[in-house]
Amino acid sequence: MHSITEKKQRKKQETVQQQTVSLTINQELQNLLPPLSKSEYAGLEADILKNGVLSPLVTWNNTIVDGHHRHAICLKHNLPFTTIAMAFDSLDAAKLWAWQHQEHRRNLTPFQRGEIALQFKELIATKAHKNKANAGGDKKSQKAKSVSANAPEAINGIDTRVEIAKIAEVSENTISRIEYLSKHADDSTKQKLRKGDTTINAEYKRLKKEKHRKEREEQKQANIVIPQDDRINLHTATIADAVQYVAAESVDYIVTDPDCMEQSRQRLINTLSNGGQHDC
Repeated sequence: MHSITEKKQRKKQETVQQQTVSLTINQELQNLLPPLSKSEYAGLEADILKNGVLSPLVTWNNTIVDGHHRHAICLKHNLPFTTIAMAFDSLDAAKLWAWQHQEHRRNLTPFQRGEIALQFKELIATKAHKNKANAGGDKKSQKAKSVSANAPEAINGIDTRVEIAKIAEVSENTISRIEYLSKHADDSTKQKLRKGDTTINAEYKRLKKEKHRKEREEQKQANIVIPQDDRINLHTATIADAVQYVAAESVDYIVTDPDCMEQSRQRLINTLSNGGQHDC
């Protein structure tokens, strides 16, 4: 009986050693979160050397999903570890699981969390589209509408922006601003946001202000020719200027920037004449 137990232990140890050299590293999974600081890594290494690897590494098709730092430390010191294999539909699904199970994410700034959450936009949008299709899609028949109304997927519909905001643990308005900054801010600004040296709102407002100033300058240089017609009076201004200088109920048609906030657009309503129209 004792020899059988020893054989099982030996087989388990051999399996662990084999895993040590055969696991695959995927760069997207490994770099999903910012790397640990030197002090954080040193603390983890000291704990593993003292207590061993207490939590198993999570793998998918022999690729590490969670536990890259523990894996590196075990390789460095030739230490054994255990693994748990999980099944995922795609790399993005594996990344999402890894993100949702990372306690380290709470140490990140809102901008960092938003940047990572936006990586899952396509995955969530695909799931939303699939749910819509399963619930009856855009079919116009009465039968299709009935099926759609009663389908679980219709009840549990997915709003992509809402879901991304939840993943990032920020508001919908904030995730919209993070996405804008990710596309339009320079690298220096992004680094400040990642470090928490500036705020999302401050940089968003600064970029928007710069954009509007640039657009006004371009308009001035465009030499736009307006037809000489006493019936036409064209105003080109910021919302703040329009509210201050344009008379109430004197405008028949208003066009605003699509990115303009709803609250700002509402300030222009008083300038519309009876039956006036607003587009954005």
